[in-house]
Amino acid sequence: MSYAIFLCETVTGDMLAPLDGNITSWKRELLGNDTATVELAPGALTSASRDLTRLNTTPWRTTLVIEWQNPHDAIGVPVFAGPITTRAFDGQTVTLNAAGFRSILDRRKIINWVPPYATQSQRWTGMSLGSICVSMLTFVVGNTLPIIYPTIETDTDPTHVKTYNGFNLKTVGSALIDFSGLINGPEHDFTPVWSDGNRSQINWLMRIGTTEQPLLITPSPVAFDATQPGSPVKKLTHLEDASQMATRQWGNGAGSDMDTLMSTASDDTLVNADWPDLEQQKDYKDVTVQSTLDDAVAGDLALAQNPIIQFGLEVDGSWPPLAGTYTLGQLCTVNVREHIWVPDSPPGGYTMRVIAISGDASTTVKLSMQGSTTHGRPVNIRNHMWVPDSSTGRYIMT
Repeated sequence: MSYAIFLCETVTGDMLAPLDGNITSWKRELLGNDTATVELAPGALTSASRDLTRLNTTPWRTTLVIEWQNPHDAIGVPVFAGPITTRAFDGQTVTLNAAGFRSILDRRKIINWVPPYATQSQRWTGMSLGSICVSMLTFVVGNTLPIIYPTIETDTDPTHVKTYNGFNLKTVGSALIDFSGLINGPEHDFTPVWSDGNRSQINWLMRIGTTEQPLLITPSPVAFDATQPGSPVKKLTHLEDASQMATRQWGNGAGSDMDTLMSTASDDTLVNADWPDLEQQKDYKDVTVQSTLDDAVAGDLALAQNPIIQFGLEVDGSWPPLAGTYTLGQLCTVNVREHIWVPDSPPGGYTMRVIAISGDASTTVKLSMQGSTTHGRPVNIRNHMWVPDSSTGRYIMT
């Protein structure tokens, strides 16, 4: 088991060449910023190969692909793919830094390029929230990038409507993130995949949450056992982050001074149980509709009602479940016994969901996991590793 590195054209996805290099790090994060860093191997760069190497590693024009290879598979599984954004020569070697596919979407505006620009508005309705995201992306990007789009999901929900004004110059990347923050808003991901068994092209498969399941969740869980000798689980960590908790949420929309659009949402459940009152604010300066701002603020409050609880696993990707067989949103069961901090898991293990995957040149893969819950909806909790049992519908978790 090992990694391989390839260079592809960003716009077409076409294969350019394999790259003889060393992987310093790679990371994929759900709704976050993917990154990777590689160094050209000693001897890979010569004065004779300089011009071709510089051409094949041109920032933004070239995408860096890192592939995990299993010995019995014809080709491996891409674990990272994104455009090169910086390259540096320190006198001995060349270092390439790449960002995730989302970095391109953060530089594309939701606007028609035909003037006048300030008076434009783009409006979507008559489809699910996830499909609005898909339609919005096809409007901005279309077929100019090798994206595999999901099928549009139509509906008649009158609240499923979104308008973007030209003067706001909203990026499609930030708009996708905003949708995921709404109550029952869809998560999304751009998973790198090869177009065929010959590695002809790298594509990005757009995965988007649906009305029935806004979260990206795989149908079948993979199991990690942290109790057995010889287990691929090398290390288990636990994080409880309450820094973003709030009992009242504020939001500012478009406008200035006394004409600013404002919204607030609160929940006294914790205050009544002797928690301090905690307030926080988020700005939505491109929002001009009160109901849209209300929905966003309500979603922010739902996400702020509880601490974020995460597992961290360091696993040997060369042992089942093999690296490349799990992805972002992957359901996992984690069996824990006699841990120094984490209570023993219930029968079947803790059910968690992968929110980040990272690694380097070794076979060690690091997984970040959170509890498997429905985004923004009340969750009935029993036998949790740390959170007390809830009354019905008390907790709303990410």
